[in-house]
Amino acid sequence: MFAQCKSYLFSLSNNLFYTPLKARSFHTTKVLQKRHSKDIKRKNLMKKVSKLQQEKSQKPNVITGVPTKFTDSFLRPSQVYASTAAVRSSKSSSENNHQYRNYFLDQKDEDFLFNITPTIITENSTQGNQEKFKLKELEKVQMIKNLTSLHNANSKSILLYNIQLAIKEFARKEGDTGSAEVQGN
Repeated sequence: MFAQCKSYLFSLSNNLFYTPLKARSFHTTKVLQKRHSKDIKRKNLMKKVSKLQQEKSQKPNVITGVPTKFTDSFLRPSQVYASTAAVRSSKSSSENNHQYRNYFLDQKDEDFLFNITPTIITENSTQGNQEKFKLKELEKVQMIKNLTSLHNANSKSILLYNIQLAIKEFARKEGDTGSAEVQGN
């Protein structure tokens, strides 16, 4: 009796089990729905990636932060070295080199070195041909300009120049109420 029961149960279960598999192989709605959900997931991932890239491109620079007039005024070695070609191509390098002076030269020092000193030397020259002597002095001035230019400096000198700009920007000014004397400690 147990054997009959066993064969009866297994025969029914086999029919129940195999019938749905056979029926499922003919239906494609499940596969289409699965494909549709994969497409939706893929599109959502692409949207996320594009949104993250857009947010990343709008973030400010990690080092300099939000670009301002002050941070844009800093010199970068690539800017200084790229402008070297422009300075060499034009002979009026005194105008182009003005803002890129090394050794903390200010306008007063430049005027003294490049204008006053050569004229005094040419006036005090004892040689008879003043015009020839003046041309030699102009060549010397050009050599001094090239030597004191940031175009010939390394990146450490450019960094020191930027520090000097920051010190000038944040130095005490007339009417400054942020000093310790005004704040009353």
